[in-house]
Amino acid sequence: MVDYVLQTVDLDVFGGPTSLDVSTDFGRAGDRGSRIWAGTGAPEQVLTTQDVALYDLYINTNSVDQYYSWLYQYVPEIGSPVWQRILKLNPSQYSAISLVTFEDGEATLNIAMSNITTDPTITTAQFIFRYSFENTAGFPVASSFTYSIETILGVKYLRVIFKGVEFDGTDWVDLAGSYKVHTFVSYLS
Repeated sequence: MVDYVLQTVDLDVFGGPTSLDVSTDFGRAGDRGSRIWAGTGAPEQVLTTQDVALYDLYINTNSVDQYYSWLYQYVPEIGSPVWQRILKLNPSQYSAISLVTFEDGEATLNIAMSNITTDPTITTAQFIFRYSFENTAGFPVASSFTYSIETILGVKYLRVIFKGVEFDGTDWVDLAGSYKVHTFVSYLS
């Protein structure tokens, strides 16, 4: 920016400096921000010699480990900090489109547990089950379900029993025949 212009035979320009040095190094040095680590296994085993600080994050990338894809955070605890699991990055979910046949308003769907999880101790309380029916007739369908874990010929299944009715324009009638059902099963490990 030009501060002064004087008119003479020669043109002289008087202005500010040609360079400017701005120092931002003042005050005490702060703590470093959190880092995100990744490794194959539990953070307690992988990060034994690393420069770990409170609130650092860690992702387990070992695909055969029980806690694969879990996000951990290094949090303060009485005595000493600990790694705490806080979030599963890819939630365990199974989805499929199946054909179920209704008879007198009831249909059964058996989903092999091996398609959902390999955890042998899982209970029905750990499942989140969602579904929707394809309805090509255009009439409203109302339905409900119950589910349980059943063993059939040595194989574990998630058994889902649907009950459904359809409004035919005049009355609500029990579903009959085949319907495609979209199922989404998530579970908490």
